[in-house]
Amino acid sequence: MAKPEKAGTEEPLVVPFAAPTDRADGTTPAASTEELAGVEAARLCDDKYFGGAGLDSPAAKGLLGGKGAGLVTLARLGLPVPPGAVVTTAACEAYTAWRDARKGEPEAPPHDDIASPASAAVADGSNGGAAPELAGHCLPAEVWMEVLRGVRSIEWAHGRMLGSLEYPLLLSVRSGAAVSMPGMMDTVLNLGVCEANVGALGPAKFGWDCLRRFREMYGSVVLGVPRDAFERECDAAREAAGGVATDAELSADQMRELAARQAQVIKAHGCCIPDDVYEQLAQSVAAVFRSFQGSRARTYRRVHGLTGLRGTAVTIQAMVFGNRGGDSGAGVAFSRDPASGERGLYGEWAANAQGEDVVSGTRTPLALQDLRARLPRVYARLRECCDTLEAHYKDMQDTEFTFEEGTLFMLQTRAGKRTGRAAVRIAYSLVKEGIIDQTEALMRVEASHVEQVLMPSIPLATTQTQSYADAVIAKGLPAGPGAAVGKIVFSSAKAEELAAQGVPVLLVRTETSADDIAGMAAAAGVLTARGGVTSHAAVVARGWGKPCIVGAGEISIVPETEATDGPASSTPVAAAGAQGGIEIGTSTQTHAAAPAGLGSASAGAPGTSMVLRITAQKDKANRGAPLSTKTDAGSAGAAGGAEDASAMCDTLFLAEGTTLTINGTTGEVLLGGTHGVCAAHTTHELDTLLEWADATSSLRVLANADTPEDALAARAHGAVGIGLVRTEHMWFASPQRVAAIRRLILEGAFEGTDSHDVDAKVPKEGDQQQKGASAPPPSATPPAAVDVAAFQRSDFRAIFEAMSGLPVTIRLLDPPLHEFLPDVSALDDRGERGDTIRKQYMALARAMSLPYELVTQRARALAERNPMMGLRGCRLGIMRPELTAMQATAVIEAACDASEAGFTPMPKIMVPLVSCTEEYAHQAAVIEDACNAVLQRRGFLRATRSHSSAAGDGFVPAGATAEDDDELAAEARRELDEASEKPCLSYDVGVMIETPRAALIAAELAPRCAFFSFGSNDLTQLAYGFSRDDAQAGFLASYVEKRLLAHDPFVSIDKAGVGRLIWWAASAGRAANEHLHVSLCGEHAGDARSVAFLVREARLDSVSCSPARVPATRLAAAHAEILAARENGTTGPAAHSAVVGVGV
Repeated sequence: MAKPEKAGTEEPLVVPFAAPTDRADGTTPAASTEELAGVEAARLCDDKYFGGAGLDSPAAKGLLGGKGAGLVTLARLGLPVPPGAVVTTAACEAYTAWRDARKGEPEAPPHDDIASPASAAVADGSNGGAAPELAGHCLPAEVWMEVLRGVRSIEWAHGRMLGSLEYPLLLSVRSGAAVSMPGMMDTVLNLGVCEANVGALGPAKFGWDCLRRFREMYGSVVLGVPRDAFERECDAAREAAGGVATDAELSADQMRELAARQAQVIKAHGCCIPDDVYEQLAQSVAAVFRSFQGSRARTYRRVHGLTGLRGTAVTIQAMVFGNRGGDSGAGVAFSRDPASGERGLYGEWAANAQGEDVVSGTRTPLALQDLRARLPRVYARLRECCDTLEAHYKDMQDTEFTFEEGTLFMLQTRAGKRTGRAAVRIAYSLVKEGIIDQTEALMRVEASHVEQVLMPSIPLATTQTQSYADAVIAKGLPAGPGAAVGKIVFSSAKAEELAAQGVPVLLVRTETSADDIAGMAAAAGVLTARGGVTSHAAVVARGWGKPCIVGAGEISIVPETEATDGPASSTPVAAAGAQGGIEIGTSTQTHAAAPAGLGSASAGAPGTSMVLRITAQKDKANRGAPLSTKTDAGSAGAAGGAEDASAMCDTLFLAEGTTLTINGTTGEVLLGGTHGVCAAHTTHELDTLLEWADATSSLRVLANADTPEDALAARAHGAVGIGLVRTEHMWFASPQRVAAIRRLILEGAFEGTDSHDVDAKVPKEGDQQQKGASAPPPSATPPAAVDVAAFQRSDFRAIFEAMSGLPVTIRLLDPPLHEFLPDVSALDDRGERGDTIRKQYMALARAMSLPYELVTQRARALAERNPMMGLRGCRLGIMRPELTAMQATAVIEAACDASEAGFTPMPKIMVPLVSCTEEYAHQAAVIEDACNAVLQRRGFLRATRSHSSAAGDGFVPAGATAEDDDELAAEARRELDEASEKPCLSYDVGVMIETPRAALIAAELAPRCAFFSFGSNDLTQLAYGFSRDDAQAGFLASYVEKRLLAHDPFVSIDKAGVGRLIWWAASAGRAANEHLHVSLCGEHAGDARSVAFLVREARLDSVSCSPARVPATRLAAAHAEILAARENGTTGPAAHSAVVGVGV
């Protein structure tokens, strides 16, 4: 075989494959022949090119693509697979380089320069021309010659010839990258058919059907003719045939006429299909190569974070025909249910159809159980093949199949896309069935799968209520579990536009195509009128964990005129109300205006607004709920009210922008958005899987929690402590708390002034400002501090009790003080906003018994030009030490309260935004003085570090249960009580590493600290010099798109920069203090890629993320440990004593 020009490589450009008995005469090809039979080619590919790693290895899939590797495997297993040849990713790379080098040159010579048109093929079975080598001008010569050799092997195995008029071979040309990207790249089917050989294919209707399908796909994929133009002709043909539902119901003459009209569509767009079948093949291969760089594929890779792919392989394969009659068909089969994970054959099929009809969603297929009833022998053979494949791959398989006149052929196999719930159940079941071990099960489940299991849903009890039933307006096939609420939009562009504005949307389409990928990514959920659970919409949404309903036959997207032209007595009209509700009227009424940005011509003819039509079934009992036109809460009904609207009509019209709810678990579509959507609960399988993860990982996963409710949720999700309590978040819990903290902030400003009768001087609303008034003298403890300390003490105690026996890390006040005050910049505004702000300051002045002018002067003095770099964090505590002392006092008072109540508090106090050792030393001294004063007054003895070591510094062993926690805590307390007659309480003081300087002086800080905790959000901002909010709203997406950055550094840790700072500080800190506990509490703690770095390279002891992300982070930590162990050839958690450098 010809090799790529790249020196030193032995990668093949084309790899043929065939099942051992695929020749038309039933004989087995000899493996020693020049053309190479598929089994031999697969063996050579396996042993020679992948070092014996096998076709399941990443190297094999990287070269052959996932689809190609699967087909070669099918052939090797002896399963029925049509012969074919894989044009490898090495060929794709060669094509891309060759095409880039030829930019500016004509892509192809004129068609009449081609020497061998298929129409000139001789009737003796020649393959369509004397010089096929001349047809490959759109591909590099070495690639084309290997493609021709692959075609020869297919002809030889199948007994038919490409371009022959008597024994024509028809080919499929399909994409297949190393990672599955369903529907994102292009396919051409039925290549090799022409008007001269349709009669040799069999029945006339079948031949013309193949020709019109080829013209549609070649025209849209290779020539760029809009697919809608072909669809309109199909719609017209079905209408002319009496309104038949599918193309399969057309007669032979009607199919021939349709094929002719498809040719006219191509001609009308200034294009033509070349006569030479080999040029068709070369152009099709080139088009599939190019589709890897198409907008759909690029968007899919961006959404999924796929990088480093070499391109796409192209599979050229002999066609088998599911559209040959009633005993033929095509479908998709899963070896287990991809939605629930239940064991058993699951999928869909369509009779007298090709596979594209099923996966594209243009036909609403039948369930596989129907195939079992109609064609039991085909079903039994399919089940046997799926069982063989699952046993081989040890994973749930997603297969495509076709059966022609009762004979089954397998066309594809791959690991099936599955919901999060199914992924967890399948991994757990495979362990229980003895197929895989616990480690492999953990690797089969992604962090996103865990999040999907815990995604919002509608409780079963709610779905059984009458109010829920009344709200159901349509039903389809449940394709993606969970529930979503949003405003309906009819185009991907509108979905992207509104989602970017923070508006939740539901993308509603007749059927989705790969062009809708960006809109699907932006939408909260997807609803389609056509398609099955294996259609494009279902596969993509299921992979993303998005709620999705497909095949909702009661809905259709129609021009608005259809809603206003019908009989007034039978057609209600629903339009988006002002509050997102629904207003009901008759067809003679004018639609209410849609929300801003909605209601445009997002579908249909230019300038035509579209609406969603929902047609009630005549037998509503079959649907399980009546057609309802009830309004959302707060929306007014019209034309007699909503209660009798369903009695007066059979059809409902909804304007774009109407709020709907979709229940992807049941397939129900509901009017409005108030249907009890709530967070899902965990499952036994997930709990067990996470126990395995904890036993695998040495990284402790804590949670960020600011309230007792957050703490309880964190513990329920398996957090082994609280890694970040943001004290300032408690201050916004009520107006009373906000008022107290505002008084505390402003009371410290009035030193050295005299007290007067301020009642007469505090202005009433509308009074002029008083000048020359003074404030009372300062006191050691400002009155407001007492109020603030009281509610903080209460909150801290509740958190300590919720996390008894586990560490709770409390960060001292961090944000600038002006953030807690009304916006002083609006004080000079003469408009409504200014009036509101002035009234707030007047009320604040009155509550403080201080002059309005002094209060506003102090507030203005606190404003900063760059507050995020100004007086905040430890700097604030240094300038206002009473704030630090107040908070430290509240922490220890709360800990003493909890201890006396029988709980085991483990407080850790964290100093934020430190840049030098002197700052930390100052704040640590204030904290120690305040805490020790409380302990002395309350009669407690502070425990030493050696005393607290019994509980592992608050971190329990991997896999420990709640009972273990209590035993460890009790043991620690017994040791402490034995050491003194006084009750003991331990606390630690540490530093939050948020500035690059703090990271660089970690060795100086560590001896003074009990712990480090990286605030990775601010550390990233300061390391890059970025403002996170401005950068993410502005240029970061462009940076990633242009590959200036590999990813958003606020989502995943920048290993080369911020990661190096973290690694350096952790390593230097541990070298200076062997007892130092090192953690991270930024948003990166919930990102799987960042967790992998923190485990494998930075070697942190713990991370802290939001409570909802704790389960996924526990799994991500286990993944990191497993991968590290595999690379090192060891088992078990990585040793944290190891020092691993960070590469640049």
